[in-house]
Amino acid sequence: MVNVDALKARLIDELWLPKIKEVAAIFYPRRKKNVKLRLFTLSDGINFNDIMKFESEKLIQRTDVVVWIISDFHKRIRVEAENVGVILEGDIFSDTICDSTSHLCSNFPCDIVNLDFSTQESNSAPQRIKSEIVCLEKNINLQNQKGVQSFLLLFTSIFDALPVEVNQIIQDSNAIQVQGWAGLSLSSFPQSISDKNQLEEFLKTSTKQICQKYGYQNAVIDTLSIDVPNCQDKLFSMAIVVKR
Repeated sequence: MVNVDALKARLIDELWLPKIKEVAAIFYPRRKKNVKLRLFTLSDGINFNDIMKFESEKLIQRTDVVVWIISDFHKRIRVEAENVGVILEGDIFSDTICDSTSHLCSNFPCDIVNLDFSTQESNSAPQRIKSEIVCLEKNINLQNQKGVQSFLLLFTSIFDALPVEVNQIIQDSNAIQVQGWAGLSLSSFPQSISDKNQLEEFLKTSTKQICQKYGYQNAVIDTLSIDVPNCQDKLFSMAIVVKR
């Protein structure tokens, strides 16, 4: 996977940080100062610029942060040195996300869920974005199970040359059944998407519908896309204010 660490400063400064400041005022209007939001974030176990930036802005407290890394002894040692609150390891695409016995479930709910898949080492390249959307839905489902009324969901992915198969995403989402939900309605998109601009629209549309599936009718989505230098890939991020 492409290394996009040098581009993350733009994501943090132009999208993530402004949106976190916005939701802090919305979620906790009576607390003008010292608002400490609970953050769950995916991490490569090496760079922690987002955590450090949010902490410097007094929006989070490092000892409250839940960090997920792909299992690796050296990465865990590195994360431990950062004194974060909770370190979780494994495969973020696991079916046990919403299981009451899972480590992830026991550390939710969170005010900010940062699904930065550009930090993860996915082995399912042809279906990578499909797996990321499944994971996004399961995290929304988990927040819903915990009774969360509103939260900020950050979703970041790398768009490459591989097509995204729409029908597979619809099938996987509809396999997670919710009473009264008729299923994703994405017939305006082709069955296979290769165009990156069309993929952006697809992700925004499908994410908004997934939010509605779990009763979050008023999701608001802002995006930022950045071309990766010296290749055809694109770094794409959504900041979704998920609310009832």
